[in-house]
Amino acid sequence: MLADAEYRPHQLVQAVVTCDDADLDAWLRTSLGTFPGVAGRLFVALTRDRGVAMWAAFQRLAGAGFAMGAAHLELMASPPPQPRKEENLLPRLPPPAPSLADFELVALHWAKLSDKSKAIFADGCLGWWASAVGADTPSATLLRLRPVWSHARPTQRRKLPPARACGLDWPCSDTLALLAHVDLDGDTAALVGELLKRDALPYAFVAAHQGLIAGALIVRPDWAVARLLAGEIALVKPQLSLALLAACALERAKPELTKQAVKHLGRFIDELEHVQAATNAMAACVEPLLTLLARLPPDERAPLLARLSRYYVTDTGSSAMAAVPRSADERAGSGRDTTAVHSFERLFDAALRFVSLDELVGVHALSVCKQWPVSPAVRVRFEEWVMKQLKEPQQTTQLLALCTDWLAVLCAPDQ
Repeated sequence: MLADAEYRPHQLVQAVVTCDDADLDAWLRTSLGTFPGVAGRLFVALTRDRGVAMWAAFQRLAGAGFAMGAAHLELMASPPPQPRKEENLLPRLPPPAPSLADFELVALHWAKLSDKSKAIFADGCLGWWASAVGADTPSATLLRLRPVWSHARPTQRRKLPPARACGLDWPCSDTLALLAHVDLDGDTAALVGELLKRDALPYAFVAAHQGLIAGALIVRPDWAVARLLAGEIALVKPQLSLALLAACALERAKPELTKQAVKHLGRFIDELEHVQAATNAMAACVEPLLTLLARLPPDERAPLLARLSRYYVTDTGSSAMAAVPRSADERAGSGRDTTAVHSFERLFDAALRFVSLDELVGVHALSVCKQWPVSPAVRVRFEEWVMKQLKEPQQTTQLLALCTDWLAVLCAPDQ
């Protein structure tokens, strides 16, 4: 062993990396007595070459007498330095995964870190929390780390899953700050249920996140429907599943259809324009929405029915198609998972339960569909509906429109 004064910094680093655990503290003291300014290189060597956790390396160097601080943590947020030629052959262990103790150490020196280092440590803290390792961390500890994780600006893929934000029981302000780092397009039902129970979810915040609206429609459909029809929250360009979820919730809630509610119901129907008509979801929306519209007076429902029906008629005047899942027996017989159906026929068949002749032809509550192969069952129901309507006094112009727009399209010559 050389005298302390004869060692060069790279030799001390090499000795710290390769020595036995029992000799490590002795080599750290030797390094302190020879080159006190080598602490940064030793810190990097301990973590990136010897595989010591960041917090443990920091404490070990501080225990040996080195003046450790934020400047050394900055090294952990920087790319690893290019090793010297004589260091290339040193044995290296992979650095351990970040731990809670690492981020508690970072939090102690947070105020003195650069913005660049803060961003790197913040992203690392959020990734650690989202991992299995961070799943069981006490909520009080996570709240103490708020200065670290709140600095993160994660992409959608790197945000926390909603389940990580459940069960924390934090104050309202801290909870809302956390939600900016949570994937609110995921399964938010449990999170929304918990926050609504605590009355910690402002309408304005829900309105800004479609995923939260979806969660509310699942766990508190009455609350969500009331807010939708009051205009406090709104669905904007909803996805297929969300549109269907909202339509079913609106029908089941049986809300009072005031003028304001009808206005916002129309707004929801207008947003369905952004949902592809040729889908099973749009075909499934027919029943709940028409059940809701049937409760309105004819003069109020006619414009809504007209706006809804245009989604089911193509530009060429034919019915939109939808791929509807088959039952297990049907799949076994045909070998196909879906069957193509004319979604306008579903709309038309459901509307026959309540629409009047005046609505059908006088105010054009339903778009005129020129082409679709009407099923025999629907044709029979349409004939029964026509006979019932003809028992009432009707205007000549309405009867003429019925013949040209509907009977000629739907009925066989003998009918």
